[in-house]
Formats: sequence, structure tokens, C-alpha cells
Amino acid sequence: MLKPGKRCEIEIQASWPWIKESDAPLGPYFVFYGKNGEEKAVIACSAYTIEPFDQPENEGTEKTIFPTAASRYQENLNIKDLDISKLPPVVPHAGFL
Repeated sequence: MLKPGKRCEIEIQASWPWIKESDAPLGPYFVFYGKNGEEKAVIACSAYTIEPFDQPENEGTEKTIFPTAASRYQENLNIKDLDISKLPPVVPHAGFL
């Protein structure tokens, strides 16, 4: 039992990289159960903080890349137009209208 005025830290880990605040869990809550497994209470947690994502940890070999305007531009240079004649008729395109 956590005494009034005391605090605890709960670390949440995932198998994918979190690179921005919106990747973190939002609106955590606790569910308390009775001795027979019945739900007793659901308590929303409102006093929590999301720490900055300034140094992502990477346990695997995959490199975490933070997208920037420049990196998106470079990725988009590889986009090629599709041949409209090869698209199925249910895919809307400029010639469809």
C-alpha cells in the first residue's frame, strides 16, 4: 500500500521505439480486484509525467531514425507514379473522375 504523500515510479517498456510523446501511453488507470477476482474499483491516474524522448534506447540492432523534413523529402524522392492502366477499377484516380 502506498502511503499518503509517497510516490512510486512505474516504468513501461515496449518492443518498438517510442520517438515522440504521442507514442507513450495516454490515460493510464489501475484496476483493483477483490479476493474472489471480482472488480472492485477502476481508478484513473491523473498525476503522471511523460519524460522527454531526447535519447532513445535501442536494445536491438535496428537504428531508430527520427523523421525530419529533410529525411521525408529524401524518402519521397523515391515515389514513382503508378501506371493507371495497371490499377484495379475500384482505386480512385484523376482519370476516374
